Amino acid sequence: MQHIGFSGTRTRMTAKQKTQLEVILRKKLSSGKVAFHHGDCIGADAEAATLAESLGCYLIVHPPLDPMKRAFTRSSEIRPAKPYMERNLAIVLETRLLVAAPKTIKEELRSGTWATIRRARIHKVPVVILVP
Repeated sequence: MQHIGFSGTRTRMTAKQKTQLEVILRKKLSSGKVAFHHGDCIGADAEAATLAESLGCYLIVHPPLDPMKRAFTRSSEIRPAKPYMERNLAIVLETRLLVAAPKTIKEELRSGTWATIRRARIHKVPVVILVP
C-alpha cells in the first residue's frame, strides 16, 4: 500500500488544487492501493478526505488535540490526537509522499501547511505543492 500524506489550508482548496489532487490520487491508485493520511481539519483536509474516499483510498486520520477546527471526517483508522505540530510530523513520518495545498504559493512562517512542508523536506519525504 502506498502511504500519501496531505496538509492543507483551513480555507478551502481552489478548483485548480482539487483537480491537481485528483490527478495525483488517480495516478497513484492506478498502480495499487493508497492510504491517505490527513489532519482532519476543516477546509482543505476535509475536502481532500472526501475526494480520496470517493476514489477508494484507505483513510487514516491524524486528529489535532484541539477539536475546535476538526472536521470529524469518516476514516478507516484514527491515530491518537496530538498538538498540531506533532500531528503534522506524524503524518510526514508515516508517509512516502506529502501533497500540500497551501493558501499561498509564497512560503509563510506562520502557516501549519508550510511548516509541514518544511518538516517533510527535513525528513527527505518528497513534496508535491498544489499551486493555488
